[in-house]
Amino acid sequence: MLTRLPVATLLATGLTLASLAPVLAVPPAAPPATKYQTTLTTPTAGASPTTRITKSSMVMVKATGNNVTFQVKLKGVSDMSDLLVTNTNNSFQVDIIVNGFFSTQSFPFDLTLGKTDNMATKFTVTNSSLPTGPVAGEPIEVVSVRVTLNGESQPFGKAGITLK
Repeated sequence: MLTRLPVATLLATGLTLASLAPVLAVPPAAPPATKYQTTLTTPTAGASPTTRITKSSMVMVKATGNNVTFQVKLKGVSDMSDLLVTNTNNSFQVDIIVNGFFSTQSFPFDLTLGKTDNMATKFTVTNSSLPTGPVAGEPIEVVSVRVTLNGESQPFGKAGITLK
């Protein structure tokens, strides 16, 4: 026996199935954000008691091929007497989250007369050496950035802005 369904029932069923399609679809890929850049400022709490940044300085994290490059550019790093700092083996640290896993990437850098040699403060890390070995298309969340003078426990710079 052949049953005829009203057109309204067929349309309602089609709309119901169509409305489920977005739920069943694969989530969209992460947006193509391949570069993170921020300025550095004096920490709001727990700052270095001996060192400060007096000129515009920045940090960049960039995805290229199967690598991530971390770079710090500092200038105007002085002591509290406004003398430019020369110091070796300082610490540049970037806290990241990859696939739910927290990691701190840490790199040494030198200061000469209050600034970095920007060719010597570019650090490339392969994707496979990051937590869970992410592949192209997977996001990396940058949580925090800090720079600390060798021999000190408190950073003299963190990601942020300074109000004018």
